Amino acid sequence: MSNFKALIAITTCNRLDYVKAFICDYLVFCNSSDEFDFLLALDGNDKKYIEFCNTNRIPLLYSQEREGVGLSKNRVLKQFPNYDYYFFIEDDVELLNSAFFYNQIKIARITNIHHFSSGEAFRFYPMVKRLKSNENSILFTLYGSGVINFFSKEGLQKVGGWHTEFAKYKRFGHTEHSYRFFNQNLCPAPFAYVEEFENGYFRWHNPQHVTNPEGIERGDGDLAQVESLLIEQKLNFFPVSTLSDFFIENIQNNTHLSFSFSYLSSDSFVHKIIKNDFLNQPEKINLLEQYLKETSEIEKDKQIKTYQKIIFDILQSTTYKIGKMILFPLQKIKTIFYKLFK
Repeated sequence: MSNFKALIAITTCNRLDYVKAFICDYLVFCNSSDEFDFLLALDGNDKKYIEFCNTNRIPLLYSQEREGVGLSKNRVLKQFPNYDYYFFIEDDVELLNSAFFYNQIKIARITNIHHFSSGEAFRFYPMVKRLKSNENSILFTLYGSGVINFFSKEGLQKVGGWHTEFAKYKRFGHTEHSYRFFNQNLCPAPFAYVEEFENGYFRWHNPQHVTNPEGIERGDGDLAQVESLLIEQKLNFFPVSTLSDFFIENIQNNTHLSFSFSYLSSDSFVHKIIKNDFLNQPEKINLLEQYLKETSEIEKDKQIKTYQKIIFDILQSTTYKIGKMILFPLQKIKTIFYKLFK
């Protein structure tokens, strides 16, 4: 598969330690693949980012003002409108297997679907359709994650960019943008998710949101009400618009730089952090502590789900139903449940 050019743009803001931790694998892939170019898209004007990128000759696009990830993506499209495919990936996504990029483009070409998303499986719901394409299973859902988005140039030309309404919140907007692909019949549902990408391609991390506006009402799919109202308008197109001035650094006519690192993409997170030359010691300690916290939360969540399933099975059993009617007062059952999930 050849005869295309694709851009991998990592979107970031106030997470330089995560960029340093995970950028290496993307750089190695892009610098060894003629079809792919790399860009770091910074929302805002952070001197530490600029210094880091200039020191390491990393292609960077940054803005004078912070306006959120949607406007950050618009700047990328405004400055670099001629790629055949675009991958927008958030800065906390750890790449494990770079075959994802070729595989995603191949699936898009076979299915003629112009927009795909990837992320943690539970974030894609409810399923409205499933499609088998060769060896791949594609789920189509009404809501989904925005941490990895794939687009064709053709699709973006038809639906446009992210809505400028969300610049005031410095957040939101990816779901409304995805709905426009559905409105234009470019995708069977707002979100298309390839099940095979769930395991082995990325490691997911969940740091706190950079921006968390107060007083935001939530609607269906836990969307901000302002986004839900915009979706109800069923827009087909919104122009690729930018508000803040923006700047580029280290764009050497797409010349691929030479990077090498002392670990493999598939290595453990801890090994990769320890071996990472971009990170200083305090940054390594902070990331490792955050990882331990994430891991404990994940294990805790798994245990809760296991207990919930056991309890559900008990509730559905004939023995329990009979026992409840004959022996157990309702208040006692409530007390047991409260203690279990306290």
